[in-house]
Amino acid sequence: MIPKSSYRPLSSISKAAISCYNMGNASCARARNQAFAVQPLRRIVAASMQGEEHLEGSITDKGENTMNETHAIRRFILRVLACLVLTAAMLAAVPGKSPWINTVSAAPMTGWVRQNNQIYYYDGAGAMALGLKVINGRNFYFSTDAASRGVLRTGLVNIGGTEYYFKKNGKAGVIGRGVNGWVNIKPRGYCYCINGVIQKQNVIDDYYLNPDGSMTSASRKMYKLVKKTVNQLTTNAMNQEQKLRACYEYLCSDTFTYITKRPFSYAPTWRLVYGYEMLTTHSGVCYNFSASLAYMARYIGYRDVKAIAGELLYLDGHWDLHSWTKIMIGGTWYVFDSSMEHGGMGDFWKKTYAGTGRKYREWDHL
Repeated sequence: MIPKSSYRPLSSISKAAISCYNMGNASCARARNQAFAVQPLRRIVAASMQGEEHLEGSITDKGENTMNETHAIRRFILRVLACLVLTAAMLAAVPGKSPWINTVSAAPMTGWVRQNNQIYYYDGAGAMALGLKVINGRNFYFSTDAASRGVLRTGLVNIGGTEYYFKKNGKAGVIGRGVNGWVNIKPRGYCYCINGVIQKQNVIDDYYLNPDGSMTSASRKMYKLVKKTVNQLTTNAMNQEQKLRACYEYLCSDTFTYITKRPFSYAPTWRLVYGYEMLTTHSGVCYNFSASLAYMARYIGYRDVKAIAGELLYLDGHWDLHSWTKIMIGGTWYVFDSSMEHGGMGDFWKKTYAGTGRKYREWDHL
């Protein structure tokens, strides 16, 4: 006779697996995975156990106090069959039905996991990620606090005195990653991030910054104006160069007037001043044209962009002050001289210096 106490109830397997899952221990990976698989399989096992319950009932009705050897063997077989059904179903289950978790696997749990509306990450060995981690080249931060151990952090986070900003939404592998580029961190304002690290130097992309990394008031006004202008001129269906072309042709159009208002200012902030003036008054000189196009090009996504102050050799043989925009595309620097094209001096869209048919001379100090 096989004693009933020697069998471990199926419910205890489920409870143990769920308890182990909550512990976050890599050694309990199999049990954690079983916790997810056991629940939907209860009905399968219950069906196999019905025969056993019926058998016990018939014995009780007859008033028998002991189970004979034949019944013990049948009882044992039913138990084995129930375990085989459960095991076969678990092995046949298809992992990965959830984008967050590998639901059935004998190996340690790895990758992104969502539990109780929180997000965790387990490395290839099944260890929970803690602290600042680089995943696929991007920074992520997982809490090291006892109350929220391993939870993916988003938004503004101070790590050892360095401020980071992590994306607040998106799918697995996107939410929580360090932001690149400009981001509006309320109530601070627009800040520039590189893989989540908030930059705090004086100037980025000709936008000037406060000590906390946010844009100055003048820079913020310019950024919002550039954003509004580009969004009015472009559509999501356009590729990057088509968007740049739309902005260039806008500056070359009759919307703008070439007019000299004052001598050129050599102040370090000349690009910000002249660019803002151009997009608000729709008038200016070559410095206004070049600066405004540079700001719009950066907003579109071009990284290597310069509004150049220098000189141009005119057709009558004299050098004179001039300004133009220079953008690197595919590893090559190209000239975009919107003020010359606006004045009817030829085609100056995306030309190498040699391709313009003119001679330019850059001033390195500006």
